[in-house]
Amino acid sequence: EAGLDMGIVNPGMLRIYDSIDPHLLKCVEDVILDTDPNASERLLELASELNNQAKESETDPKACSETLPAGERIIKSLVSGRNDGLNDALQDLINQGNKPVQLIEGPLMDGMAKVGELFGSGKMFLPQVVKSAKVMRDAVEYLQPMMEEDEKGSRGKKPRIVMATVKGDVHDIGKNITDIVMGCNGFEVTDLGVMVTKETILAEAERVGADIIGVSGLITPSLFQMEELCHEMADRGLNTPLLVGGATTSALHTAVKLAPLYGHVFYGSDASASAVLAGRLLSDREGTESAEHLKQKEIRDIYLKSKEQKSEVASQPAQAFAQDTYLVGKTFEDIELKEFKISELLPYFDWSLFYAIWGVKKGSSESEEQMAALNADAVSAIDRMIELDSCVIRLCARFDACHSEGGDIVAQDFRIPMLRQSGSEGRSLSDFVAPSEYGIESPMGMFAISAKGKLAAHKAGCDCEQCRNGYDSMLERSVRLTLAEAASIWLEEELKKQLPAGSKARIVKPAAGYASCPDHSLKRDILRLLPRSSELGISLTETCAMSPDASICALIFAHPEASYPNIRNLTQADIDSYAAKRGFNEREKKVFLSHLM
Repeated sequence: EAGLDMGIVNPGMLRIYDSIDPHLLKCVEDVILDTDPNASERLLELASELNNQAKESETDPKACSETLPAGERIIKSLVSGRNDGLNDALQDLINQGNKPVQLIEGPLMDGMAKVGELFGSGKMFLPQVVKSAKVMRDAVEYLQPMMEEDEKGSRGKKPRIVMATVKGDVHDIGKNITDIVMGCNGFEVTDLGVMVTKETILAEAERVGADIIGVSGLITPSLFQMEELCHEMADRGLNTPLLVGGATTSALHTAVKLAPLYGHVFYGSDASASAVLAGRLLSDREGTESAEHLKQKEIRDIYLKSKEQKSEVASQPAQAFAQDTYLVGKTFEDIELKEFKISELLPYFDWSLFYAIWGVKKGSSESEEQMAALNADAVSAIDRMIELDSCVIRLCARFDACHSEGGDIVAQDFRIPMLRQSGSEGRSLSDFVAPSEYGIESPMGMFAISAKGKLAAHKAGCDCEQCRNGYDSMLERSVRLTLAEAASIWLEEELKKQLPAGSKARIVKPAAGYASCPDHSLKRDILRLLPRSSELGISLTETCAMSPDASICALIFAHPEASYPNIRNLTQADIDSYAAKRGFNEREKKVFLSHLM
């Protein structure tokens, strides 16, 4: 299958790049990079030597690791992400008179500090950090029954952070990774989960005495929820640092919309950056906040200057495309309901997207190594999901003959308004269906995909912390997200086969809530209009986040000039006109559209 050629790597044998013996590393690199004609012979010779050493060690299974002091074995387990012999090492130290809390605050925290150091320097990546965190959790679980009440009290020295995905949003992979990285950097993390109200966040922060609050969001309505949280914190006279992160957040939104509401809110671009910022806020609160405020002011000044230069006149349509560029009629066949086998989608599995979910990008030998590790783990997860039939991927698609009227897409059964790119010659998705004055109809489609499943390695329906935050769970969830995207790619390839001979039409699939179709509430229309959409098992929150999170809800256009216009920096007139067409009240206008101003 396409993309599976990297699966030959055994993830259980992968090691931290810098920990590989330099002689072995040189031999392997020379073979892979073909830098020495004698590289193969040298590697075979070294392999023979290592094989002999391995046979010698088999006569004494404890000869290697167990000759190290117990504390070093614990640190080694954490850095390698393997718990082989971990309990024995912990018990050895307990037998020597050490108390459980001393082990947690000593070698265990030393090991996690080493993990944090390697992660921060780019020598470890998120998947390895997740595995290390699991080893840490296993160690604490082993020690927990031995802890006495007075020992528990001494654990309160760690700084505390309360984390949550805001109300109306169900996405938490990024937050879970941030939880783990924060833990590796010495924080005691309280994770409140998803769809958490501002009242619950602040009540828990007060209860545990949180030093920092962190909130996350993926869909744009979450930005409004963050604004509401800032209002509430300011109204209560709080000064606890608030970190915001997630795919929908940005330094711009934080500086322009949040910082004026609450003077202690800061943007964390990713898990690592958030952990570094949190540490700086604790070690030098005044200096760090001053530096961040200066950055925010610079961003606001640039933004306000650009706004002054823009016209406050509502966006105007760009010139219409020629009539003969449009397809005529419905063109494509509906797909009432298709259920995929995972194997059908593997040729469309986008490994780059899968790596990006974990924050691993090409560019260094360490990242290439980690991609290989992720690839191998993903292949194992996919095999397990196939064997246990633990993932159901379904798709519905509908197509209609449509025309456009005043920026609206009109069909026999519906009328859907589209937003237009700012400027005097802005594009809208409605431009890719024929204008009403041409007297023809052209195709527009809509589709939804869901990839549902539970952790195959655990009992069905379990929602325990291990299943939600463990490495296997996060791995399978990221596989499901990529499989949902693979189904979308499959659909595009099928539609290309149905284009008329000689057609130069380009197919675009703008998802509801994203840059060219930025109103998340359109998901309600799509799911209402799709045939058998109830069988997809997709549910929407009040702010239209989708559950399961591995779901897609999008429109389809086919035209030679089809593109993804970037809808942003709209005027109040643009917002008011669209909101009126959608029938939004003032609150709905703020929730679904305020981020576009």
